[in-house]
Amino acid sequence: MIKLTKVSKKYSNLVALETTDLEISRGKTTVLIGPSGCGKSTILRMIVGLIEPTTGVIEIDSQLLSKENILDIRRQLGYVIQDGGLFPHLTAKNNILLMARHLRKNISVMQERLEELCKLTHFSPDRLECYPLELSGGQRQRVGLMRALFLDPEILLLDEPLGALEPLVRSSLQQELKQIFQDLKKTVLLITHDLAEAAYLGDEIILMNFGKVVQRGTVDELQKQPSEAFVTQFLNAQRGFSL
Repeated sequence: MIKLTKVSKKYSNLVALETTDLEISRGKTTVLIGPSGCGKSTILRMIVGLIEPTTGVIEIDSQLLSKENILDIRRQLGYVIQDGGLFPHLTAKNNILLMARHLRKNISVMQERLEELCKLTHFSPDRLECYPLELSGGQRQRVGLMRALFLDPEILLLDEPLGALEPLVRSSLQQELKQIFQDLKKTVLLITHDLAEAAYLGDEIILMNFGKVVQRGTVDELQKQPSEAFVTQFLNAQRGFSL
């Protein structure tokens, strides 16, 4: 569903991503994990078209990503960042409907979709007229997810979506996300620093370090068949993790 061929990203003398070949499977949840600065978010931002690769090409569902088609391809993508990335001057409802209104979608169709997504994400409809500052962290994240899902994209890209939440809220949302991923059968690419979260949500884990892919596979494969010492070091550093 997503394919990177010889993709790299450099800023002057800083290498954010080494030359990388990567394929993301259709209909699966793939998790990018690794220490800060390892290139995870760089990959996601290049897929969304927020930054351009220094070398290489990116394909989305067999379409070559370019300046000419990036706006059309973005409509196939749902993008969620930490804390929802909501516009503070818009209500929850207006944040969710922003792109649909821009595309002049039918009002009754939008309302039906809004009700459907409130049920899917367990978001109370009576909170739709609230502004982001009036919502809890978990509620803001649900609004961000509804906005990403509103146009029914083929692909969901989530950059540390639960990183800022307290443990109980995070655990609850992890359960909800897992169910949503299973129900919708979208292609999901998720970034997290949390190995337990990666193991719980992901069909496959891609471990990165210093701008390159170190190993990919299930968490069991990473534990039992580490490709290098760093894999074991990273797993051992996740003190709260248990298989």
